[in-house]
Amino acid sequence: MPRIPAHDRCAQHLWRYGQPRHPGGGRLNAGHPLNLDREEIITMTQNAAASTYRTSHVGLCVSDLKKSLRFYRDGLGFEQLAHYELDEQIPEVDAPCSLTSTMIEKDGMRLELLAYSKPGVIGEPHHRRNHLGLTHLSFFADDIDATAEAMVGYGGTLVPDSRCGLDDPAGAQFTFVADPDGNRIEFMHIPAGTAW
Repeated sequence: MPRIPAHDRCAQHLWRYGQPRHPGGGRLNAGHPLNLDREEIITMTQNAAASTYRTSHVGLCVSDLKKSLRFYRDGLGFEQLAHYELDEQIPEVDAPCSLTSTMIEKDGMRLELLAYSKPGVIGEPHHRRNHLGLTHLSFFADDIDATAEAMVGYGGTLVPDSRCGLDDPAGAQFTFVADPDGNRIEFMHIPAGTAW
């Protein structure tokens, strides 16, 4: 069984008994800096737990890896970091399983493009932003219309009626393009001085 970190043991002791406890055992005297009230210990524990996590990547299942690399790497400027051929069972995928995993990154955003040769790809992306789950990836662009048009040349498709902000040129502007599989990609421009 894994050992509970000292700050968690302190919080558990305080929660159970209403008395602070030193991580090494025993009770704290009244002047000890860890002699905190219950809410302070709970907050300290929650903050410590949250600080142990950091972002890793977003996985994106694709039907054609070459088309997706053309769109994301060549069109959007992602850099390819790693490429793996895997023949092993993956959780929540029917056997037998064989896939290619390609890691790409741009500005700290890391995507894992997953191309399944066995058992193949199923379904299609959702096209409604009020559909449960991830709805789109978003990128800033100085000229969103020119950017969207350029992405068509890399296998994207303009999403009809998705251009917003034309009635207020000084406000936020955005439009959407679908990637080769139909996943929504947003291009947005936030004018200087606008809160974001």
